[in-house]
Amino acid sequence: MNETFSTLFWGSSYFIPNNPSQINSVATYSNCNESGMISYRYGLGSVFLSSPHPEFEENSDRDGTDNFDGFNDTDSEWDLMLEITRWLVDAPVIQISILWVMSISGVAIFSLLLVLFLKKRRS
Repeated sequence: MNETFSTLFWGSSYFIPNNPSQINSVATYSNCNESGMISYRYGLGSVFLSSPHPEFEENSDRDGTDNFDGFNDTDSEWDLMLEITRWLVDAPVIQISILWVMSISGVAIFSLLLVLFLKKRRS
């Protein structure tokens, strides 16, 4: 991925996290060095927040709209959005959920076998 990119800044702001050590700054503004895009883990999930608007492809009809086509943007942020989506989908919560389901299934199977064993032992 490119080290820098341009994206639509339309009424955008920046994030000042309460606990910076738990926040990943995905993109910072070159003029103030503040985070315009952040990501972090929250509970069993993952969060991505963006103040600028990477969903618009300025000067291109690739996004299916003519909004902001009058602006000249030489690059695309869609590769960045793909990587962020992969990060969100590949989050450990999926692995934890699978392990949890497997654990519950294992307990249920063990309990069923124990009940069958005790019933057979009584008879």
